[in-house]
Amino acid sequence: MTHGESRILATVRDLTESREVEQALRRSEREFRSLFTSAPVGLGVAELEGRLLAFNDAILQPGGYTREDVEKIGNVAGLYYDSGDREKAIALFAAQGFVNQFETRFKRKDGEPYDVWLSITPTTFNGTPCLQAIVEDRTERKRAEEALRRSEEQLRQSQKMESVGRLAGGVAHDFNNLLG
Repeated sequence: MTHGESRILATVRDLTESREVEQALRRSEREFRSLFTSAPVGLGVAELEGRLLAFNDAILQPGGYTREDVEKIGNVAGLYYDSGDREKAIALFAAQGFVNQFETRFKRKDGEPYDVWLSITPTTFNGTPCLQAIVEDRTERKRAEEALRRSEEQLRQSQKMESVGRLAGGVAHDFNNLLG
C-alpha cells in the first residue's frame, strides 16, 4: 500500500467514525426529547429571571393552558396563584441551592388555584445558567387525603358514640339491678 492509499483509507475511516458519532448524537437527542415530552409530571426550564425556555405538555394540563397560552405568559411568575409563594420558593432555592417538593398553588387559566409540589434544580440550557422545574399536580391527591381525613374523623366520632352507648347501657343495667 502506498502512502497516498493509506491517507485515503484514513480519511474514509475518519468520515465513517464521524458519521457514526453524529448518528449516535441524533439518536441520543431523540431519546432525551422523548423522555422530556412524555414525562408524566410537568417539566420546565426557565432562565434565572423566570422566562420560560422549554416545557412539556404535562405542565400545561392541570391549568388548562395551551402551549400558546404559556408562551404568552412568558414568565413563570404568571403561573403562581400567589406571588408570595414564588418569593418563598426563590428564597428557599437561594438558601439551599435547590427546592424539593415545595407545596404551593399555581393558577389555572380561569384564575382558580390548584395545588402542586414544585422542585427546582440548577441546570445549563444552551450554554445559559437556568433552573429546571418539576411540577407535580397534587389536586387529586389532596382531595383523596381530605376525604380520608373526613372518613377518619367520622370513624372517631362513631367510636365515641358507641362508647357512650355502652357506658349508658352499663349504667342502666346497674341501675336496674339496684332497683331490683
